[in-house]
Order: sequence, then structure tokens, then C-alpha cells
Amino acid sequence: MSTTAQVILVRHDGALILQEATSPADPTSTGRVTAFGGEVPEGLTPHAIAEEALAEQTNLPEDTDHLVFWRQYPKPAPGPASGPQPDDRRFYFLYHGVSSSQARGAFGEKLVVVHNPTDARKLNMSAALRRALTDYFHERENRTSARS
Repeated sequence: MSTTAQVILVRHDGALILQEATSPADPTSTGRVTAFGGEVPEGLTPHAIAEEALAEQTNLPEDTDHLVFWRQYPKPAPGPASGPQPDDRRFYFLYHGVSSSQARGAFGEKLVVVHNPTDARKLNMSAALRRALTDYFHERENRTSARS
């Protein structure tokens, strides 16, 4: 079983903040856009790993009122013909209310802001993350339309 907890930061204007990977150990990952987070070891919860990722990867305050579970997706198995494995899951959390000044202070050059699904399609990221971002923006658009 492989479970990951992924945190997507949400700015006040609804844009999403992600990170750009830079790894001297793995040059192929450089430039890949990812959410914050990591694997969930046995005995820990996805929420605990999401909180840990905020503290270690973002330098944002550990304000769990802003961190909410958003959605769970099956995690695709490696290989071209393999589909999702039943026990492999990605848990996505949203951390709301991040200001641009907080983001700049925490990330510097590694900050990636995504305003809409078109932005997401242009970036080098996993298909799973692209799907999550597309779903987020479609839900946001539907909520905005419903209020009008």
C-alpha cells in the first residue's frame, strides 16, 4: 500500500501555489511542479503528514484551521498498462488564505502560481496533480456561477 498526502496552497484570490522541484541528485525531476507533502508511513494519518509538510516545506504557520481535507484519488501504479491499485491513494488537502507576501517569503524562486486549468496544462506535472487542479478550478467556477 502506498498512500501520499498532498497539500495545495490557495491564495486569497483563488489561485493555487505549488512548488517547482530542484534536485541535484535527480536532474530529471528539475522543473517538475508538485504539491507539498509526501508518503504516509504506517501508523500516521494523511492529515498528520500534511501538517508536517506545511511545517517543513513551506515555512507557513501551522494553522490547522486553514488546512482542510479536500479530496482523495486512487494513485496510479507505475507502468503504461497498469491502473490504480486498490490500496494506493493520494489525499489532497487545501491550505486556504495564503497571501503573496507569505508565499514569496517561504518559497522564493521555487514558487509556481496556477490561475486556471490552462496554466496547469502548460506545466510539467503528474497527470494526477493536473486532474486535481482541473477539478478544483471547475468546482470553483461552478460555485461562482451558482452565486451569480
